[in-house]
Amino acid sequence: MSDQNMLAELVNDSLVHAMSADLGVGSELPEAQAEAISKIGKAIMERVTLELLKALPVDAHGQFLDLLESGDTPRFEEFLRAHIKDLDGFVQRESTQEYEKIKVRADEIARARE
Repeated sequence: MSDQNMLAELVNDSLVHAMSADLGVGSELPEAQAEAISKIGKAIMERVTLELLKALPVDAHGQFLDLLESGDTPRFEEFLRAHIKDLDGFVQRESTQEYEKIKVRADEIARARE
């Protein structure tokens, strides 16, 4: 399993799909929808990864990266749960915050086009 897929499991792919409708890409062509969803998902996963690293002790960063690259989702999740209280809530909060940032920017772009 790729690094991105492991993080996608944590971020919850359905969240990304739901957000695409909220951002107004639901009426776009399927290719444009897929591209928008992909970009949203990537931005969210980058944010979650960065915030996870910030929350982990520096001496755990190497193990984080090793587990992420290994594709061993159960061990990766176990490692994160050992270091981050309420991992699910943490990921949800960071995902939501990044989404809100994306939504503000999308609204700004839509207003500028009017």
